[in-house]
Amino acid sequence: MKKNILLRWAAAMLALIAVFALFAGCGDDAEESKTDAEIMEQQGVPDIFIEESQQLTDQDTPPALVLETAQGETVSATNATLGGYAWEWMDSSGKIRFNEEEAPCAAEMKDITVISRASCDGKVALRINGGTLRSVQIWDEGAPMEEGEKITVENETIVFPAQGEYRYEVVVEYAGGRVYYAFKLSE
Repeated sequence: MKKNILLRWAAAMLALIAVFALFAGCGDDAEESKTDAEIMEQQGVPDIFIEESQQLTDQDTPPALVLETAQGETVSATNATLGGYAWEWMDSSGKIRFNEEEAPCAAEMKDITVISRASCDGKVALRINGGTLRSVQIWDEGAPMEEGEKITVENETIVFPAQGEYRYEVVVEYAGGRVYYAFKLSE
């Protein structure tokens, strides 16, 4: 009789432990189903950071920077070479993810988008998809990296020097991060 009571008591304790484990597990699943923005709000993160996270794209890499040139009535577009970046994006479950890519600066790139001076009217329009232009740096073709200089750009249009070959590095800031793009102007 004592043996049956001990077995029933042990079975009841195991059942009770299983119920507690089940409830404890449900709490973890509920926490995992929350988006990063909901978790940040629950933890008291300032609204500005929550708003920025909600502006993130679902793309795991930065958007292309389109270089638009015109020669008379003919307009052409090509993508700048994607350089280095640090990129945050939101996956389909609402979780914030991070990708990072290193690349040489425009002065040192081997494989780079080329715009021919003969195919444009001396300028290129930067078509930035959802970002803000932060800076443009220029190098004389063949010049060392240290000899690059920042240039002023108006209305997101780069006006080319009258002659010579140059490399350009364009820095754009998105909600997801800072991205470097590059292209070369050839004669």
